[in-house]
Amino acid sequence: MLEPNASQALAMAVHELAINAAMHGALSVEEGRLAVAWDVTEHETESILELQWTETGGPEVVPPTEPGFGSTAIR
Repeated sequence: MLEPNASQALAMAVHELAINAAMHGALSVEEGRLAVAWDVTEHETESILELQWTETGGPEVVPPTEPGFGSTAIR
């Protein structure tokens, strides 16, 4: 279970990643693919969610020159 604030932050991050993949990444070309996997690791006092986002078959990754709203919001 995620706390409300954590679930909202996770939803915003996934939304931003999906928009970027559709506009600039693997989902912007027909042969592009996206794989999403997750795992939860239990610790004594907390559970850690690890999300793996893997894009293949898309255009070459070019880092932005300036951070946009999405990356700023995710941070």
